[in-house]
Amino acid sequence: MAFTMSKVPFMPNIRTFPLSGSEIESRFTEFLTGLRKRRADTKPAEPTAADADDDELFYMRDAFDLSARDHSKIRRRSKRLVANQEARSGLAHLKAEDRKRLKTVAEGVLLNGPSTVHAVDEMASRLMHEMPWMQPVIKPIWQDARQHIARGGLGLWHRPVIVAGPPGIGKSHFARRIATLSRLPKLTIDVGGGSAGFAVAGVQRGWGSAAPGRPVETMLSEGIGNPVVVVDEICKAGNCYSGTGASTSIVTSLLGLLEPVSAQFWECPYFNVSFDMSHICWIMTANVISSIPAPLRSRCRVIELNGLADEDLLKFVEHQAAQRNLGQEDVDVVARLISAYPPGHPALNLRVVARHLDDLEAVACAPVRH
Repeated sequence: MAFTMSKVPFMPNIRTFPLSGSEIESRFTEFLTGLRKRRADTKPAEPTAADADDDELFYMRDAFDLSARDHSKIRRRSKRLVANQEARSGLAHLKAEDRKRLKTVAEGVLLNGPSTVHAVDEMASRLMHEMPWMQPVIKPIWQDARQHIARGGLGLWHRPVIVAGPPGIGKSHFARRIATLSRLPKLTIDVGGGSAGFAVAGVQRGWGSAAPGRPVETMLSEGIGNPVVVVDEICKAGNCYSGTGASTSIVTSLLGLLEPVSAQFWECPYFNVSFDMSHICWIMTANVISSIPAPLRSRCRVIELNGLADEDLLKFVEHQAAQRNLGQEDVDVVARLISAYPPGHPALNLRVVARHLDDLEAVACAPVRH
C-alpha cells in the first residue's frame, strides 16, 4: 500500500516560534565576526572611539576576536529580542520546558495513512477479510477515507464513529488493526476508569494534577496529527473529579474535539495554546446506545452490531492461527469447542476464543521433555 507522510500546521495561532537567547547570541556573534573579516579584506582596520549607545552599529576593530564589550552588547540585544519575540508569539506564559516540547512540532505534525484511493481500498479489503462481521463499521470508514483522499486530503481520516454491540465482538481489536494498517499510533481511553474527562482534555495549570490530555501527549511525542483514539465504554460517561476538586465530563471534553470547526482551534487547558485536533480518528465503543448522551450521538456516526455467529468466530480462529503459526489440528480443536456451546452463549466471543488460542500456542512453544 502507498502511504503518505505529509506535514500540516499543528498550532494555528502560532506563526513564529521564538529563538532562544543562546541561538540569537550565536547568530549575532557569527555575523559580527564575519563582518569584520570581510571589512579587513577590503581596507585596513581603523581605530574607533568607544560608544555606549546600545542601538549603534558595531564598529570594526583591529582584531577579529570580539571584546568583552562586544559580548555584553550582544547579550543585551539578544535579551531584548527574546522578550519581544515571546510577547508576539503567544508563548510567553509557558515554562521553558513546555516551550521546548512545543518546539518539536513548530513546523507541523505528520498525517500518516494511505495516500491514494487504491491504498484505501487495499486497507478496507484486508479488514473485510480479517473481520467480515465488522462490515457495517468498515464500509462507512472506507467511504470517508476514499472521499477524503479524492478531495486532496492527507493521511487517514474518517468521521467520529460509535461502535455499539455486546462485549467480545472485536471492537477494540478492530481499532487496533486500523491503526496498524495505517501506521498510526493508537491510544485507548477507558471511560470506566473514572477520570476519562481529564485524560481527553487534560487538567489546567494551578491544580496538583495539571497535565496535557493523552491525545495531545501522543501527538507531541509521536509527531503525528491523526492518531487513532479509542474511547472505550462511552456508554458509561459521566462527571469525574480530581483529587483537588476540579471536575469535568468526558462528554463535555469530547464535544469541542468532535466538532470539525472548533477542533481546528481547540484550546488546550494545560498549555493554554490552540491546537488543530481535527485530524484525529475517533472510534468510540459502547455496549448499549441508549445511555449515550444525545449531543455526543449527534456528532458521531452510530453503528450497532450483533453478537458473533459461529462462522465469524471460525474466521477469526483461522486468521489468528496463521498469525501464531498454529496448525490445522489446533484450528479444529477450537472449532470443536465453539460448536460445543449453545447459540447465544456468553462464551461465544473473541476474548474466550483468544484465550483458547493462547493455551494452544503455549503448548506448542513448550519445551520437549526427554
